Amino acid sequence: MEIKEKALLCLQASRIATINQGLAKLQEQVVDLQNCVRRGTIRIRGVREGLEGSNMAQFLITWWSGLFPDLNLNISDIARAHRSLTMRRDSQQFPRDIIVAFDRYTMKTKIFAALCTKADLSLEGRKIIVLQDIAPETLRLCQKFKPYMSLIQSANLKFRWGFPCSIIVNFRGKQLNATTPEEAEILISELGLNNAQQLQNKHTLDSTPPAPDQSTRQQLPQ
Repeated sequence: MEIKEKALLCLQASRIATINQGLAKLQEQVVDLQNCVRRGTIRIRGVREGLEGSNMAQFLITWWSGLFPDLNLNISDIARAHRSLTMRRDSQQFPRDIIVAFDRYTMKTKIFAALCTKADLSLEGRKIIVLQDIAPETLRLCQKFKPYMSLIQSANLKFRWGFPCSIIVNFRGKQLNATTPEEAEILISELGLNNAQQLQNKHTLDSTPPAPDQSTRQQLPQ
């Protein structure tokens, strides 16, 4: 009887492991689908709440047309535009992000590139940050790359984001990339930046996603 019970427990454990593997695979597929859906969407951070008035899409077109008159923008280029659905904190100090989905991916690419390369992008004296919209799970993964990005930036090496979450570095005629923190450690070693003391502190760094500044605006996922 005891042997049968052990065999039954082993069988149940095997089935549970198989189910868990299936669930993990499904979760990966859901995240991948979310990122595909969001590829034509951007986030704009820092715009004061209420500045958009009653028509967010018209506000954006008017703003962007003033910045980039050569793009010939039309309100029909925007499929939807709204504030993020997160809980409000201090709306003046921490305005909710503006989510913008475009009718055509080509127009999203043009607007995103123009905004990201605009020096000192601001409204009413507020610094404006433009981000590629990605799934929350992917954003958490991107945050884990921050210590590696800091090392690369400190070495004055140019890098860019790959969609949805990878680091791509051109180094000595080769293109190196990392899609996981483990691969990022290998990448750092290949770049000759594996400073043990710096890597040792990676878990104590602020986990907030890197905010693009004038020198890093083009490094966001596209």
